[in-house]
Order: sequence, then C-alpha cells, then structure tokens
Amino acid sequence: MKLTAAAGLLAMAVSAQDIQSYYFKPGRVRVLVLSGRNGHDWRTSSLFLKKVLEDTGRFDLGLEAEPNGIDAETLAPFDVLVVDYCGPLWLAVTEKAVEVFVRSGKGLDEIYYAPGEFCAKFHCEPGVKFNVLATACDDPRHRGTGSDEPVLMTVQYGQSRVFHTVLGRDLSALVEPDSVVTFVRGTEWAATGAVTLPIPAQARAAAPKPLGVLVITGGHGCNPSFDSAFDGYDDLAWNHSTSNEGAFRRDIRNRHDALVYYDSMDLSETDRKNLRDFVEAGKGLLWTRGREPGAPKMEPAKPR
Repeated sequence: MKLTAAAGLLAMAVSAQDIQSYYFKPGRVRVLVLSGRNGHDWRTSSLFLKKVLEDTGRFDLGLEAEPNGIDAETLAPFDVLVVDYCGPLWLAVTEKAVEVFVRSGKGLDEIYYAPGEFCAKFHCEPGVKFNVLATACDDPRHRGTGSDEPVLMTVQYGQSRVFHTVLGRDLSALVEPDSVVTFVRGTEWAATGAVTLPIPAQARAAAPKPLGVLVITGGHGCNPSFDSAFDGYDDLAWNHSTSNEGAFRRDIRNRHDALVYYDSMDLSETDRKNLRDFVEAGKGLLWTRGREPGAPKMEPAKPR
C-alpha cells in the first residue's frame, strides 16, 4: 500500500511540461497540420507539407486528418496550425478552440483553401492589419480578373499572426521552389513572429514536377472509390472534373500532361477542338471505356 501511494504521488508530481517534453523535441516549433477534406488530393499534399517542414529541422510536426471535434486542450501544446482543409464547417467546439488558439497570440497558416466563413470571421474584424507580400496577374484567359491579385499576405489582429498563401492548388504547385520557401518561412513567422530560416541557394533551381493528370468523370455512374486510385503518389498530381464542359472549356495543353477519361463523350465543337489539340500536342490520353456515340474520331497527328 505504501508503495502504491508513493507511486501515485510521483505521478501527480509529473508536470504538463514534462509530458510535453516526452512527446515533442526540445527547442522546435510545434506545428499541427489540420487536414482531411479538400478539393485536391489532401492525403498527398498534407504529407508533403509535413515533410518539407520537418526537413528544415526547425519544426516538430503533428497531423490531424479529422479535425472536427478537437478542443482547446488538444491544441494547447502547439505554436501554429497549418490549415490544409476545405470542407464542412467544423463543430462549434473546434471553431472556438481554434479561435482561442489564434487570439492567444499563436499562429495560423492558411494553405490555398481554408474554411471560408470561419477564417473570414477573423479577417473582417475591426483593427485587422493586412500586409500583401506578393501579387500575381489573374489571367483573364482563365476567367481571371485581369488585375494583380494578392497571392501571399499576412493578417494581424492584436497579438495574432496569420500567414495566407494561395500557392498550392495541388502537388504540382506545392513542389515549386518558391512555394516551398514561402511556406516554411511563413509558417515560422506565424509561429514565432520572426523569420530565421534562410532561402536555400537551390530554391531557384528547377524542381522535378509530378505528372499532372486530369481525371474526367460524371457522364454515368461512377463508384467514388475510383478517385482513391490516384491518391498517395508523390510523382502524380491529379485534378478532377465531373463533366466535359468543365474539362474542355479552355485550352488545356499547358495545364495537364495526361487525361484519364471515364465519362460519356457528348462533346461540343469547342470540347472536341480542345481535346484534339491536347492529344496532337503529344499529351497522354487513357480511355477507360469504349468509344461511344458522339466521340471524336482521333486521327494520328500529322508530321510537323
């Protein structure tokens, strides 16, 4: 009995700091990646973001693929949250936990998408300070505004620090050297208020790009598990179009390397032209079904 009581007193003497030191590496910035839903392959993108932060040696990482339901106690040990999430709004307990986390002076790093209504609540508050770090032309050829629009920015209110980047629509964008450098430095600033990570000399060097694939479905019944066949590959960055109209409304030769076609072939003249131009440019096409009525007859490209 005396031994049991002594053991109990010893357990009570172990502080929360001791427990955190057991699970986290001393001296590193603690990052939690919130993931689990997105308009792109979040399984690959979130793991990539986790890896590039770990590779700097500056951060200690956790990843939560089901953030809905986490509370303030879960977030307390971390210094910054990386939000690679775009899906249903979180439960009130989770929204409140993240709000308290950020208001306490800790950091938030928003990657491309973020829970719109939730983050807008922070961005629209009185006294919020925006600082645009970089802009890029929103090309009208791709239904853009034709104006320079912010792509990197910081948002501050009180002691809070938010870094927002629109670079990172999918893995092919995330692997770009400029995207990697701004992400890791932005995350450090959001967590600590300072930037110490250098810009690597090789940051401007060409990075190997994953194969860009557009998967087209929607013309007939398609098992949702079909999409999972493309997840989890570091050398594959894929996007999904649920219709021909969405896939071929513009010239796609410079946007993708290959098409995986799992749709009916009711194509408009514009669709046919853009599909033919894509194939004749030497790009790849995988038809997972036989040719259907209305499908364009694909002729071999003429020698140039």
